[in-house]
Amino acid sequence: MKKFGVFLLIIGLLLLVVGIGGRYVVENHEKIKEVKAYLTVFGLDELTPEFVQTLLDGELEVLGRTITAEDIVQEVAAEDADLIMAGAWVYSRTPLITKIGLIVAGVGLLLAIFGPRKKKQSYARYA
Repeated sequence: MKKFGVFLLIIGLLLLVVGIGGRYVVENHEKIKEVKAYLTVFGLDELTPEFVQTLLDGELEVLGRTITAEDIVQEVAAEDADLIMAGAWVYSRTPLITKIGLIVAGVGLLLAIFGPRKKKQSYARYA
């Protein structure tokens, strides 16, 4: 069980790195900064994963018109639209990935510390 705990700990830490690193990479990408500057027109100073998820779902209404992430990406950087949309999808999922990574790493740590040990078999017989 301890080996399984170590395995879960490693997987959890990898998910944690993907969650935090993905958010960092997306927020510091040049094309995303252009999209972020474009969004200040709508009165938004900060790009958050929740807002990006709303855009991806197509639920944002401005002046009676529904705006989607694809509309904004085509307006700002049409040549890199696929890259930006993939980054937006990853960015919108980073809080969930980070939470799952923390939970899996925590369970793995608990199993690694407190999990039952495999008993060694003794071939000596006592009479």
